[in-house]
Amino acid sequence: MWKNLYQSFDELSHLSNTRYTEALSSYIDQFTAVTSKQHTTLQDMADVLLGLKRTIRLYKLSLDGEQCFSNINSDTIVIPTKDRLSALADAQGASWKRREYYYNAVNNPGYIQSTKPYFSIADGILCITLSVQVKIKNTEYIVCCDVLWEDSSY
Repeated sequence: MWKNLYQSFDELSHLSNTRYTEALSSYIDQFTAVTSKQHTTLQDMADVLLGLKRTIRLYKLSLDGEQCFSNINSDTIVIPTKDRLSALADAQGASWKRREYYYNAVNNPGYIQSTKPYFSIADGILCITLSVQVKIKNTEYIVCCDVLWEDSSY
C-alpha cells in the first residue's frame, strides 16, 4: 500500500513539474533573448515581453533590492483586485531584497531564475516571477518579469 502511495505521489509531482516547465518555456525563452542583449532598456524588453498573453509586468531592481522605477504593466490583463489594492501598485522605492527572485538572481548573475507560483503583493493574483542580473547601460540591475499563473489552462 505505501509503495503504491509513494509511487502515485512521485507521478503527481513529476506531472506538476512537467506542466510548470511547459507553461513557462516560451516566457523563459523570450526573457532570455531580451535580457541578453547589450544596452537594452527596460521599455525595449517590455515591448517584447508584454506581447506574450500572460505577462503581467516588468520592473527593475538595483543590486541592493530597491525597485528603481514604477512597473511597466500589461494593458491587456484584467486584474479584478486592481482598484482594491491600488495603494500597493506603485512599487517604486520598495525593497524586494528578501524575495526569492531577488536573492537568487543576485547569487547567480546572468542566469535566469524563476519562482514557484505565489500571490503578488501588488495585486493579489497568482504569478511566477522570472528574474536575472544584467548590465543595462554600464550598470548592473535585476530585471523581473511577472507571469500570470493559471492552473485552469492545463
